[in-house]
Amino acid sequence: MWEVNVMEENKLPDLMTVTEVAKVLRMTSQAIRDMIKRGEISAVRVGRQYRIARSEVERITTPTGGKP
Repeated sequence: MWEVNVMEENKLPDLMTVTEVAKVLRMTSQAIRDMIKRGEISAVRVGRQYRIARSEVERITTPTGGKP
């Protein structure tokens, strides 16, 4: 599995798994899946798994909380 170092956020892969995003955000994988289902995080489905774009993780970690 890919090691996530929050201090090196600009080195995140272009597409991340739910588990990787959960690790970066210090949340559970289920919480990330719930956010996807509520439309709070955009994700694409690859088979039975979700992939989240790095830009989406950066959007939700902005100081404004991802709100315009």
